[in-house]
Amino acid sequence: MNILLTIREYKKFTETEKHIRDYILKNKENVTSMSIYELADKAFVSPSSITRFCHKIGIDSFKSFRIGLVKEINVFNHHDVQSFSNMSIQPEDTPETVIDKITKVTLQSIQETKMLINEKDLIEVAKLLCRSSSIELYGVGESDIVALDAAIKFNRIGKKAQYNSAYTMQRITALNSDENSVAIVISYTGETPEIMQLVEYLKKNDATIIAITGNTKNTLSEIADYNLFISSIESTYRTGALASRTSMLYVMDLLYNVCISMEYDRFMNKISLTRVPQKGDKV
Repeated sequence: MNILLTIREYKKFTETEKHIRDYILKNKENVTSMSIYELADKAFVSPSSITRFCHKIGIDSFKSFRIGLVKEINVFNHHDVQSFSNMSIQPEDTPETVIDKITKVTLQSIQETKMLINEKDLIEVAKLLCRSSSIELYGVGESDIVALDAAIKFNRIGKKAQYNSAYTMQRITALNSDENSVAIVISYTGETPEIMQLVEYLKKNDATIIAITGNTKNTLSEIADYNLFISSIESTYRTGALASRTSMLYVMDLLYNVCISMEYDRFMNKISLTRVPQKGDKV
């Protein structure tokens, strides 16, 4: 878990806890040397509120929180976790400003997702996909295009990747899954009712579930066999779920290309066979 990204994106803080979060994000370097009583005094809250804040994100004490924060400071020295707060498109923005904002959001969402990736887990998932003859993909809403893109890619290397944007068909696929099924479930919130219904079917049928989801505790991440966490700032930036979609596509591209690297010759041969002929190519 990345503490700074988790507290930025957590959706269920009370007003007092939001105040603690905001103080920590603005003063992260100073907080690493504070006691719980000093932080309480600076943030105008009680020590018990800080303890509850830590527990809510899954950390047992402020001491553990502070130790984790120290480890992250070097990574974030040149990276402002709050920088997205001013990235929403405003009526007065010029086209040049919009271009700059979209570029920053895209790059930062990828950089933060890279920080969250557990390479060991990603490689393990890639190995699983390499071994699987078929892959099932599930996603609704903004996740739809990510699932479709992944299905096209994995089919190119000879995997029977199933995806249908119609929820009825996803439901049928999940209901017919079994212990040999490998399912990639894409959901930023990890709480979408339609997705959780599909996950219930998959779990009941003993399918292997790979979740691509946001970096906060959610129901999907608790159920899945493997979790690949993404960063995004949809809580503050709401133009078409840009950041979460970018992060999801990035993770899918990592899986696809790591998978190719494991059996390079075989998969590159598959890709060459599915390449669309260009004008001038020899037949």
